Amino acid sequence: MSTNRQIDRAILIAGDSDLVPAIEAARDAGVVVTLYYSPKSVHNELLQASDERVEITHNLININKVKATMAAAPSPPPLTSSVP
Repeated sequence: MSTNRQIDRAILIAGDSDLVPAIEAARDAGVVVTLYYSPKSVHNELLQASDERVEITHNLININKVKATMAAAPSPPPLTSSVP
């Protein structure tokens, strides 16, 4: 997708270094690569190959759980006027 210019950004959740060649190819094609990673299981080469890095923390997970819950909640009914 990056070589065909179908994307300009890629988000990757990984820790394994065998994705480094794919990241480098995407970056060479002008794609910005953001890596979401666990500090307990990420290869240093993967961190270096990525443009942006976001550590997956309990706080990040909890914030996104709240956002997902709010997005799934039904919307309140529209306000109606009692004035004719």
